[in-house]
Amino acid sequence: MIINENLSPINELNVEARNSRYNNRLISFDKLTVEEGKIYTLSFYGKQNDKGSGRYSLGFFRERQGDSIFINNYACNQRNSLTFVYSSEMNRIVFYSDIPDDTMGVSADFTMIKLEKGDQMTPYLPHKSKVKADNQAIFPIGGVSRSLPSIEDIRGLVYVN
Repeated sequence: MIINENLSPINELNVEARNSRYNNRLISFDKLTVEEGKIYTLSFYGKQNDKGSGRYSLGFFRERQGDSIFINNYACNQRNSLTFVYSSEMNRIVFYSDIPDDTMGVSADFTMIKLEKGDQMTPYLPHKSKVKADNQAIFPIGGVSRSLPSIEDIRGLVYVN
């Protein structure tokens, strides 16, 4: 199985409880390495404090304040994902602590945020900037293979008795 590289340097977000109907945090697309017209999958895990409804929202927005491209609702306490085609009109991804217009006093933690190329959600890996340099060998170009090579595959690479 191939595990795709995480293109998002932001792997966690905390939305603090505030007296706001639109309590949120965002990731700007200018912080991400994405290409026009390419397919990407964004995955994330969200949980709320006890004032939450058990659902939160995530939306893509244009540059102007309040100019949404779409907003989806997701269940808390599970890993969720969405697949999209990147367009240069996409300015930011907004994570709401609950449903927009109903976030007053609700906090949320978003973890395991992963942006990857393609239309499939693969297991979570942190962004390579979050991994010690000594461990970055696990990030080969094209993804990570979870299967181990057979002895026949490595016989020519190392001395084997």
